[in-house]
Amino acid sequence: MGLLSWLGTEVAILAGIGWTLFLISVLVDILSQRDDDLGAIYMAVKDKNTDDGLICIYSEVREVPWHKLFEGAAQVQIVARFFNNIIAEPRCGRAVEGFFSRGGRLDLVVPSPNAPEIVKTLERQRQPDGMPLESMAARIIHSIAQLEQYRVRGAGSGTNHIRLCRRSEVLNYSGFRFDNDLIFAPYEHHYLATMDIPIMHFDLRRSSAMQGFWQEEFSYLSGDSNDPAQATTTADSFLSTHIPLPISGTAS
Repeated sequence: MGLLSWLGTEVAILAGIGWTLFLISVLVDILSQRDDDLGAIYMAVKDKNTDDGLICIYSEVREVPWHKLFEGAAQVQIVARFFNNIIAEPRCGRAVEGFFSRGGRLDLVVPSPNAPEIVKTLERQRQPDGMPLESMAARIIHSIAQLEQYRVRGAGSGTNHIRLCRRSEVLNYSGFRFDNDLIFAPYEHHYLATMDIPIMHFDLRRSSAMQGFWQEEFSYLSGDSNDPAQATTTADSFLSTHIPLPISGTAS
């Protein structure tokens, strides 16, 4: 190998290493700012000239600044199997009450607890090895009831109803849209308590792909259906015939 050829190869290798180290430094820089200050996260991503709308990837659900997101939102859309573990946190609970007291609107999509086959599938997926089977129907109803309780505290019983859509589908992801912020996470087909899933935070103003996906998906899931198990109603109307039961099994 000639000297010039050797030097060219070495320069290419060093350039590749330098670029890799730069990307790692960018990631560390962004993750080091991952706290409750959403403004700092936005600025960190903006400075790196990213254009995919991805603000952050959280490794645990409690890392997401849920209370900040509720505090800044006027309209919220939720697609999830359950979420009582999120809004039960005191700061988040107060933020949800404040959201409703300001006149915030919330649309909620959950698997129907009245669809036995869907509930059985969800329970099989949620059963960790060696742990007792939890009641998924109870978990869904409890989440709706807790959210409705915050609504009544914040806005009063006769105003600002939660629009509830029940689907006879498994729903293998969760999504929480707060105006232009989208928190998105897949669900495991086989739940393991020791395994965390990635939770992605997008700015929809900077991600046309995620914005288009969410608009189409939520429009479909929240649409009216002729299936009685998939009725669209209000949370208070649903709870008038569904009494929340104690939850057994896991708490995460």
